[in-house]
Amino acid sequence: MGVEFKVTTTADCANGAALALSPRIGTVFLAGVGNTATWRLPEDKLADGGVYYWCALASDLSITFGYPNSDWGAARSFTVRVPGFGVRSSWPVWQRGPLAVNEATGNLVVS
Repeated sequence: MGVEFKVTTTADCANGAALALSPRIGTVFLAGVGNTATWRLPEDKLADGGVYYWCALASDLSITFGYPNSDWGAARSFTVRVPGFGVRSSWPVWQRGPLAVNEATGNLVVS
């Protein structure tokens, strides 16, 4: 058994244009026993604050059956959040000389 992943910008994963599409990753047999299939999305495809959707389909790698691929599964969403470091004017920051402390996170910045 194999699996493919698809990332889109719409919740209609089956019909939406792919922002990124994985190659077919095989052999994922015994997935309930702890085997996993992973694929790393190219980093240049995502933007900070962007909402994306992913889905997967299964395929029969043995080509025994007449319908080797399942339908795309239900879409799941995720949001990209890149942590910000340093000092920005919109953040609650206490400053004294070269020291600055982000009061929301406790991060210390020395300039």
